[in-house]
Amino acid sequence: MWKVEKARTTVDPFEAVMGKEHKGRLRLYGRGVTASTLGKVSARSSGASVYVPEELLKSIKEDVAGQLRSELRNELKTQ
Repeated sequence: MWKVEKARTTVDPFEAVMGKEHKGRLRLYGRGVTASTLGKVSARSSGASVYVPEELLKSIKEDVAGQLRSELRNELKTQ
């Protein structure tokens, strides 16, 4: 790991930018991702490395369904 010496102290540049390690948290995966949730996602996924919360996924599905309904209504009106 890279070390930078400054006035008799050694500083890890990554730790200086990202902060100290916290027990039970994973860096660079986003908020709320823990080792156990990452394990659950990777166990049921087929190689996907992105964690999407169920609430967000449900919201996106509802938005898409609403847009499709609206487009279908408009299409039926023009026929």
